Amino acid sequence: MSGAPNCAMTERSANSTNECTIDCGWTSTPMRADSSPNNQCASMTSSALLVSEAESMVTFAPIDQVGCASASAGVAWYTRSRGRSRSAPPDAVSTTRATRSSSTQGGHRGVPPGTPPGTPPGSPPRPDRASSAVIAPVAWRLAHGRTLTLDRPRLIAIMNLTPDSFSDGGALASVEAAVERAAQALAEGADMLDLGGESTRPGAAPVGAPDQIARVIPALRAIRRAGIGAPISIDTTRAEVARAALDEGADAINDQSAGDDDPAMLPLVASRACAVILMHRARRPAEDRYSTDPARALEDLSGYPPERGGVVGAVRMFHEEHTSRFVRAGVDPGAIVIDPGLGFGKSVAQNFELIRRTPELLELGFPVLSAASRKSFVGQASCEPEPARRVEGSIAVSVAHWLLGARLFRVHDVAAHRRALGAAWAIAPGAPKAPETGGE
Repeated sequence: MSGAPNCAMTERSANSTNECTIDCGWTSTPMRADSSPNNQCASMTSSALLVSEAESMVTFAPIDQVGCASASAGVAWYTRSRGRSRSAPPDAVSTTRATRSSSTQGGHRGVPPGTPPGTPPGSPPRPDRASSAVIAPVAWRLAHGRTLTLDRPRLIAIMNLTPDSFSDGGALASVEAAVERAAQALAEGADMLDLGGESTRPGAAPVGAPDQIARVIPALRAIRRAGIGAPISIDTTRAEVARAALDEGADAINDQSAGDDDPAMLPLVASRACAVILMHRARRPAEDRYSTDPARALEDLSGYPPERGGVVGAVRMFHEEHTSRFVRAGVDPGAIVIDPGLGFGKSVAQNFELIRRTPELLELGFPVLSAASRKSFVGQASCEPEPARRVEGSIAVSVAHWLLGARLFRVHDVAAHRRALGAAWAIAPGAPKAPETGGE
C-alpha cells in the first residue's frame, strides 16, 4: 500500500461505550497478483477491531482474516467521557493491576468475580466484562542490583548469534560484528540486548548447550570488555548456558520454555537473583509450524478449546502455573516478565487475539513482553512475505500492544520502534511533554 489512507467507508464499532469508541475506516486496495497458497495475505476487518473502554478496561473485539484485497486505511479515536478533552486517550490505556490476583498467589484457579454463570473454573475473564482500573508493574528487577523502570516503552534488541534464524541468521557471524551491532542498537535507543545461540524458528533443530556457549559467551565477553554496560539477557532454555552467561555479566535469562526444558533453570535464577522472561509455547520449535501454515488454524482448534478459555485461557493458565513455580523456587516476583509467545504454536487469528486481550494477562501482576517483530502473522496481516520488509507492520503491532499494556518490546528494528513507540508514549497520561522542534 502507498499514499494516504482512504477512509471513505467508516463503520462504528458494535463494542463502543459512552467512555471511548474507536471507529475504523477501511478501503479496498489492489495488492500483489502473484499471491500463492504459501503466501496468503490477510488484513483486519472493520466488523470489530479495537475497542471498548468499560470502567477503565480497554479490550479488542475479534479480528477476522480476509484476503489481500482489503487493507486497513486508518483508525480514529473519539473520547466522550465527562470532563475529558477530546484529544485525551482512555485512562486505561496504560494501566493494569499492580497486585497479583489470589489465583496467582495461592495457586487457586477459580472463576473470577463477574464471570458469566456456567464458565468453567480456570477460564479467563471475558473481555466484555466490566473491570476496575489496574496499575501496571512499574519496574523490572534485574541482576546485580539493577532495575529497569517500566514507565515508558522498553526496547530489547534482538542479537541472533545463529546461522539459521528466520530473519537475520548469519548476520552476526563474528565477535566484532556482535560488538558493533550492540553499540549500534544502544545508540538507536535499545534499553537491553538479547543474545541467543539457538534459532527458535519453526522447524529449527535443537542446539546443544556446548554449541550455544561457543556462540554466545565470546560475544558477551567482548561486549563487556568493550565497555558496554547495558543490561543483557540471554535467550536460552538451558541452565548450563544461562550459568555461563551470568558468570560473564548477563542480567536476565529469556527462557522460551519457561523452565520446562531444563528444571535446573529455576534454582539457578533464584540463587543468582537475576531477572527471567517466561514464554508460553505449545510445542518445541522443531515440532512447530509458522502461524501462516494452512494446517495451523485447524491444528490449533483442538489445542485451545473454547470451553477452556481458548488461546487466552491456555496462555493465562500456563503463566499462572509457571510464575508460581518460579516464585516457589525462590525467585523474586519482581524479577519475572511474561511473554505470551506470539507466533509459537498459534494461528494468525490467535496471535492477534492474545494481543488485544493483553489486559487479561496483566491481571496476573507481571509485566508483559511483546515479541511480534517481523513474524509471519505480521507479514500476513500486512501482506508482506519478506521478514526484513515487515517493519511497518511490526511497528503497528507494537504500538497497539503498548496501548493495551505491554511494556517491553523485543525487536529487530530498534530505531524505527523507538520513534514510533516514543510518539505512542507521548499520548499516555502523565508522559513527559515532547520537546518543541519547530516546523509543522
